[in-house]
Amino acid sequence: MPRSAKLISIDAVRDMAAALTRFGDEAVAAIDELDINVRRALEWIDHDRKNFWSHEVRRGWERVGEARAELEKAQTYRKMADETPSCRQERATLEKAKQRVQTAEEKDRSLPRWAHAVEHAVRELTGAETQLVDWVHGELPRALSVLRQYSAALERYAAVGEVASDKPKPAAGGAGEALAEELPTETTETEEPDNEDLGSVQPGGEASPGIEGSASSPG
Repeated sequence: MPRSAKLISIDAVRDMAAALTRFGDEAVAAIDELDINVRRALEWIDHDRKNFWSHEVRRGWERVGEARAELEKAQTYRKMADETPSCRQERATLEKAKQRVQTAEEKDRSLPRWAHAVEHAVRELTGAETQLVDWVHGELPRALSVLRQYSAALERYAAVGEVASDKPKPAAGGAGEALAEELPTETTETEEPDNEDLGSVQPGGEASPGIEGSASSPG
């Protein structure tokens, strides 16, 4: 069944074409920006975070070694002074260093899992993005071409209507005369003269003897 639309303004077709053009430009810009952000995210996880947490693990173990050395030093010094070594501060520093290195190791171990999750999300996003790209570079130009054809056809149609409305209308009498000239005229057959009453006309314009005899006979 053919589809139809109620169009009351040619400008609506132009506005729709302009809106689709703007949407296409914005979609292309958004796709480019999205691709840049996706590459940045992958690079941030695969390189930046990996290097960062690997460094934090190494630096964390260095802090643990430094904190343990400070604790042993404090314990030795206080034993020599015949004091009961509590070393609370040194022990707290060592415990904090151990917690930090534990966190760094957990982050470092979780990076492959998060990288896999991000890559999976990127693949799903790429599928949807591909459909949009195909539409922008394929269907959108065809749609704009059809709208331009519709707009041009409607403008030609409107121009024909304007020309027809500007033509002068013929007067009533003139139209009647023109119509009468076009109509075929009705012809009537004339009756043939009766030879018995009128006689026959001879060549030269003289009447037949029968007509003369009837005219000269006494009454």
